Amino acid sequence: MSGIRFAALAWGALAGTLALATTSAPPSAHDAGTMAERGFTEALRLEATPRALILAANSVAVAAADREALIARASADAHADAFVQWFAASHAQDDEVKAAALRALQSLEPDNGMVWMLSVDSAMQSGDAPGVSAALARMAAATRFDDRFGEFVVEWLQAGDRHPLQRNDVAQAQADLDPDTVPIVRAIAYASALAIPAAQSVLGACRDSAEDDFAHRAHDCSTIGRLLAGKANSLVSRAFGIVLLRIIGDPSLAGFERRFAWLNEFTVRMPDVATDSGHARRFEADWLAVGHEIGVLQRQLVRLGLPLEPPADWQPAARSVAAGAVDQPR
Repeated sequence: MSGIRFAALAWGALAGTLALATTSAPPSAHDAGTMAERGFTEALRLEATPRALILAANSVAVAAADREALIARASADAHADAFVQWFAASHAQDDEVKAAALRALQSLEPDNGMVWMLSVDSAMQSGDAPGVSAALARMAAATRFDDRFGEFVVEWLQAGDRHPLQRNDVAQAQADLDPDTVPIVRAIAYASALAIPAAQSVLGACRDSAEDDFAHRAHDCSTIGRLLAGKANSLVSRAFGIVLLRIIGDPSLAGFERRFAWLNEFTVRMPDVATDSGHARRFEADWLAVGHEIGVLQRQLVRLGLPLEPPADWQPAARSVAAGAVDQPR
């Protein structure tokens, strides 16, 4: 099942900057970069805290079987940590681990619409049509939409601070990286590799609302699209809300597209954090201060002396909304 890829709009290019396993890097840089990342991953394993184990499980230096073991261990050791349970519910391959993590999330964060997005997916996979409708209703009643992208970035940043020697090893392996830029580059690269695995199920469920048997879902799907487009705390989740509104033909679409384009236009103008150490430090400080992507981008607008909402006479340079930010259903 395809999912929405984080940061396809602004941060995707950063994922290639850490040449951890790329065929384009020279063999010596490839080997050194991979060895440095293995050292960092091992340091996280040795911490043995549930959050450190989740980060280790997300590393390119971990084999698939080890990844599953790390997720299962972290999930079992941190029943009350929504961050850990979110990763387990979203990315574990073991059905029992996924189901237990989702139950924990439903108890820990019933107000988070992204939790019920996972519940839509679970019901869709089991062919439970009433369960799909019930989960959509819970999504529509949510008061926030936290996809944990920002929390992942912050966790990676803090892990880099805890292990500065490994940070320097990665920088030495990649000649074009300043050690000061490694934590933010790694954080964005790894967070960008995550997906929202339930996205296609929600799109499918809302497409079904056009059929008579599922017409009762239409109001909830419109509400979900508007909430995501206006309240989600990452660009890609807002983009998903816009795609949903577009699919169902919601009349509020144009206003959300315009606000999204305003944020996104100034995002793509930001300096490259991989090569500008001063910007990297400011960018890292913003993430640590506010903890989510929309807040970081709003800080950038304030620095530029720009309003948070697009001025009445502003027109986007090009139609830059959403279509390239999500994997379309197949």
